[in-house]
Order: sequence, then C-alpha cells, then structure tokens
Amino acid sequence: MKYLLKAGLFCSLFSPPTFATDAFSSPRSLCQSLANNGIPTAGWKKSRAFEGEWICLSTLIPFGRTGPYGMENNIALYVTGTTPGRANEIRIKVNVNNPRQVDQAFNRLSRATDRIFSTMGADTPDRLVIALKEKSPVEFDTDYGRVSLIKQPGRIDSYVVSITDAVFLSAQEQKREAASSDFDTCKTVVSKTIKYAESFLSGDGDPIVEKGYKSFMIKGKGRDLFFCEVFPSGDYRIKASLNGKYPFKYMKIPE
Repeated sequence: MKYLLKAGLFCSLFSPPTFATDAFSSPRSLCQSLANNGIPTAGWKKSRAFEGEWICLSTLIPFGRTGPYGMENNIALYVTGTTPGRANEIRIKVNVNNPRQVDQAFNRLSRATDRIFSTMGADTPDRLVIALKEKSPVEFDTDYGRVSLIKQPGRIDSYVVSITDAVFLSAQEQKREAASSDFDTCKTVVSKTIKYAESFLSGDGDPIVEKGYKSFMIKGKGRDLFFCEVFPSGDYRIKASLNGKYPFKYMKIPE
C-alpha cells in the first residue's frame, strides 16, 4: 500500500495497510496479545463511558519495588476504536512510581512493545527502539500508521507507546475538514448553555457518527466533559458530565 505524506497527514491511495496480517482489523487479538506477558485485558467491548467507542484495557500491572509514593511501577495496555471490527489505536503505558527503577520500567515497556509489533506482523521500528533505549520522546509516520513515544510528566513520570492506524488518521482528517463548521457551532452552543467562555472549550473536532445524527466530544474546565449532538434538521442537543460525574445528562439550551 502506498501513501502520500503531506503536512503530517496520511492520504490513502489504494487499499488499507498490510502487515503479515492487517492487525488493526483484529482488535480481539490485539487485546490478548500481552496476556502471556502478564498484561491481560477483559476483552474488546463497547465503552460504557464514551458513546461510539470500543475499548479493551488491562488493570495497572505492578512490578518492582515500592517507590517514594507507596506504589510500584506499573504497566497497562489500552486498545481503542470506533467500530466493533477495527482498532484505531494501541497504547502501552508505564507509570514510573519508583524512579530508581526507571530502567526496569523501560525494559518492561520495550518487551511489551516488541510483542505488540510481533502480533501486528511487523518489527519494532528502529527509531522507536532507539527512543526507548534513550528514554526520549519521538513521533514519526510509517506506511501503516503513526508511532509515538510520549512522555507525560507529573508528580510521577509516565511514558506511552502509541500506534495509530493510518486508515483511521486519514479518515479522521477528512471528517474534521467536512465537519469543522458544525464543531465550531457546537462550541458556541455549549458555551451558551454552560455559561462560560468558549476559550475554555477544546476538542479534536472528530465527529462521532450515530444513527440519525453526529456528535462531538468537547472538554471544558477541570473535569467537565460534553457531547454536542448535531441533527440534520439543524437542531442541537447537549449532554454533560460536570466535574467528572457520570452518567451524562442532557442540558436545556437557552433560547
């Protein structure tokens, strides 16, 4: 499969990317790929927290000695998608609760990463191998998707290996371009409904296509989270999880 790479985006010219097998089309296999590495998941299921998403995730698997905050380093696997038959992203995350054992944490992350790529029928890219050895963030595009090592600094540092499907990236960019006007209007409607400035609202602009409407996930202040539903009639509905409280509840939009 060939891709044109322009402005960091993928444009698919022909068929979906190929490995020994098309791993992204086998999310259940991906979800179980690290079970023999001690990182099992509960399987590929529809998300209860986010509409239109499918997910599998492991618990936080501890290893090593306890660190200064009373926890060991731990590692977890997340696979996410928007349809039951295809994964969009694979994430392996290690939390370095014990900085004295950061090398052990990266060894565990590297082994899990190698296993994921083996399941995908591909070798771990050299640039990612080097980044893991150097503990240095990196992001680059391949013919099958975007590969990243992300550092999430904080009281403890976390590192994430992310592999995102090229087909998904291309489709998302096309959808974002087509839906940019609706997304902007959604932010205005949410701002009007919740009564705080539009500058506090953010999101990736990716529309979630539901039966009869599309919706956008929008982040607000703190743990506020919104879904803006857009109907062909031009009507909007807003549901919110304020301060992280679930389930989402519909809100009355001011006239």
